[in-house]
Amino acid sequence: MDPVYSFLTMSVWFLSTYFIVLVLLVVLQKRQEILCEDTVCRMLPDVSIIVPAFNESGGVLPALESLCMLEYPRDRYEVIVINDGSSDGTSEIVKEFISKRADIDFRFIDRKKNMGKAHSLNEGIGLARGEFIATMDADSQVRPDILSKTVGFFKDEKTGAVTVRVHVRNPRNLLERIVDVEYVVGLSLSLKILSYLSSMHVTPGPFSIYRKSMLDEIGGFDTTNIVEDMEIAFRMHKAGYEIRNTLSTGVYTIVPSRMIDLYKQRKRWYSGSLLTLIQHPDVMFNRGLGAFGMFFMPINYATITLGMFLGLYTLGMLMSKIIRQINYMWLTNFELLAPSFDFDLLKLSIFHFIMLSSILSIVLMTKVSLSVMGRRLRDNILGFIGFIFFFVFYQIFWISSFCNVFLGREIKWR
Repeated sequence: MDPVYSFLTMSVWFLSTYFIVLVLLVVLQKRQEILCEDTVCRMLPDVSIIVPAFNESGGVLPALESLCMLEYPRDRYEVIVINDGSSDGTSEIVKEFISKRADIDFRFIDRKKNMGKAHSLNEGIGLARGEFIATMDADSQVRPDILSKTVGFFKDEKTGAVTVRVHVRNPRNLLERIVDVEYVVGLSLSLKILSYLSSMHVTPGPFSIYRKSMLDEIGGFDTTNIVEDMEIAFRMHKAGYEIRNTLSTGVYTIVPSRMIDLYKQRKRWYSGSLLTLIQHPDVMFNRGLGAFGMFFMPINYATITLGMFLGLYTLGMLMSKIIRQINYMWLTNFELLAPSFDFDLLKLSIFHFIMLSSILSIVLMTKVSLSVMGRRLRDNILGFIGFIFFFVFYQIFWISSFCNVFLGREIKWR
């Protein structure tokens, strides 16, 4: 057996299995409190909700409507909508809606020039009167209890931000159903587990809420970073703040419905994460950052990098085998022999076991995630099956992102 292939396979299997087992153990230990947490806040603070919008004419109206349904005192929250140079009628839609809702404290910044999401968020922070700042994507819809179930976490002075469960809004085709399962595993339960380990690496854009004094302290969002919700998490850890997560409430967001759109989104996400790591190399193996620096960062990026090389090496071995087979067929004048289907149990190697155990561990992790989150498998069986085998595409996304960063290519938002 090729020693390089053996090393890559064993390394990726060990790291991924270690993380999955850790997640399952934490779920077993915390199963009584994962979904139910007592974060009642008797004195409800003022909250400013910032909604940056760029060409969101199709989604901004449902987003604003959901903010009008919040189960929170009307005099305790304001909504700051920032039109970031849209050219599709977003501005007119927002103006018309706001004019009919005098019962909600809406403020509208209608900027003609597109400056980027991070710039819009910082502009909103500068105008906000709230003690806490909630940020929300303009194509998302929040649950009515989202503020009342998040502000209580800030009783702990070390809490800098709180994130919530992220749902896919009305998944229809197969790709959306696969991403729906991915969000249950990755943007919901996994983030909750990482919050227990003080290792959350992102404050998702669909909805997150921050302590305003903390944002002022660290300088707000980085306008030069294409994944501002991840980069700010790095600076929060370095400033000594905790990022908490609650699964008792959530936000519904739209996801790409075509593979090409998902590829563009993930190229931005993954390229941005690599650029953020380059921007903050001191987080890696940083004892002062606890589990975030000594556990999550090394294991996460080691698994990603080794997995990418394993995929490329496997592809190279497969192509080499195909070339040898074609050469053999050419030497035998393309005389095809009847295929043999003899099965010999003794010919199975440890790598067959690794492959099977990896698939089974992913199946187990996904099934547990769905169960913990109250999702029935039969409601999205196609998404479940698709997600199990979608990891091939994740490798493609990561390979493309590594190439973009290595070659210094510009990565655009859309």
